[in-house]
Amino acid sequence: MMDDEDFDFDKERIPRKKICAGIYMKGIDPPSLDLLAREGIIALRRAKRRNMERLVLACGGEAVNSVDDLTPDSLGWAGLVYEHILGEEKYTFVEQVKNPHSCTILIKGPNDHTIAQIKDAVRDGLRSVKNTLEDECVVLGAGAFELFALTLTNSFLCCSL
Repeated sequence: MMDDEDFDFDKERIPRKKICAGIYMKGIDPPSLDLLAREGIIALRRAKRRNMERLVLACGGEAVNSVDDLTPDSLGWAGLVYEHILGEEKYTFVEQVKNPHSCTILIKGPNDHTIAQIKDAVRDGLRSVKNTLEDECVVLGAGAFELFALTLTNSFLCCSL
């Protein structure tokens, strides 16, 4: 728990313009949440480890274990952090980051079967894009290869007769 005196010290040590959101893997006690809210700082608690790792990669900075370890150099940067309610769930979006190499695709559907089908289709599409970029070539689908082979065979037969 932080008391007012500790919080004032941290405000002086780290300029206010630099902090607009704090993301924590553990809980935050109510007095600390109140102090952060009064300063206009969004505080997210109980974040998952994998999400923290992704945020560090995307926003820069580093994960620290205590307020004492917090320095201006350990802070990451994001242009926009906001909370949005979709249905009954609250989601926090972090946008305009330094290194946008990671993202979350939010999939919603009426039932588990539909969601599973959408996830499979998205995964297959992303895998196709990845394979195309790695192999630097494309094999067209929908019978395009067979039609091209037929055209070449016919042109070869016509020319040889």
